[in-house]
Amino acid sequence: MLLLPFVTPCFELPQGTTMSEILCIIDGMNDPDFNVKKYPTLASFPRREHVNTVPDGFKAGTLPCVLSLLGFTSPPKNIRGWIEALGAGIDLKPDDLIFRGSWVEVDDEGIGIGFCDEPDKLPKLKRARYVSLGGYKGLLIIPKGASFVDSIPALLPFEMLGRNARDFFSPDIPALREALIMLNSSNPRRLIIPWAASVAQPLPPFPVKAAVVSATNIIRGLAKALKMYHVSLTGMTGDTDTDLGTKTRLTLALAKKYPFTMLHIGGCDEAAHRMDKREKEAFLMQIDQVVLPELLASNHTIRVVSDHGADPATGGHTGGKQPSFVRPARKRT
Repeated sequence: MLLLPFVTPCFELPQGTTMSEILCIIDGMNDPDFNVKKYPTLASFPRREHVNTVPDGFKAGTLPCVLSLLGFTSPPKNIRGWIEALGAGIDLKPDDLIFRGSWVEVDDEGIGIGFCDEPDKLPKLKRARYVSLGGYKGLLIIPKGASFVDSIPALLPFEMLGRNARDFFSPDIPALREALIMLNSSNPRRLIIPWAASVAQPLPPFPVKAAVVSATNIIRGLAKALKMYHVSLTGMTGDTDTDLGTKTRLTLALAKKYPFTMLHIGGCDEAAHRMDKREKEAFLMQIDQVVLPELLASNHTIRVVSDHGADPATGGHTGGKQPSFVRPARKRT
């Protein structure tokens, strides 16, 4: 298999068979209280490993960790907002500066206390574009702002919780400052925090024919960037209200056509960001009961892995080695 210089294969295609590898990424599965014994199907996997998923120089987050799991050992920085824009189908220009934005609820002192939905009515911006991604997520696009990208400090949205949210309005970009004043005047208790400043940086195609099943916007954008076939059907979401049965059946159908299929399930991460431990564990139990038995009933190589940790006690991501569970392909009889 011909691989690009900075791509190390993260999977082993079964030799001499028509089987595929299915990589099931459970976003934010791991946390300090994670215990595989609570989940019988996961515990039944014959091989357990722990893998490093955070590339050097990055913080634990979905995009760098998934790229790492796909074999991109040194992914480019400053692409998060651009990847999200790709996933949302937004037209961009090469000199656009793109921020992911997260809406945060603040108390009377301006301390971030949790993520919240965007206000119902928002003003039309003069020198910037705001695009809603639903719920607490949005994009801020600054035309002709790409030259600022390397001067903007890196941060992740959960780092805003428990701190004065206005401390994060630091980039000295006039169009951004004006946009934040206009957006945040709509509701003094809901502020949008810009982060993940990025510009367009095209990625090389994934080195093998591959398919992706996910309703998470960033994974949709990543699939587009890597020229991987992406499918999302009605009923599939990136949260705990997703249709797990549909996702599983679609994954198995694609695995008959593609040597590598990635199934991304995002609800555990979202539940952790809501600081809801019970919701996270209940959703992981659904995955154990609905998704994993169907995957294991197939002949494919099945690999289940946490891209990063997500701690419901803090609402934040954690790094370190992540649990990985493998069932090699079965030979046809």
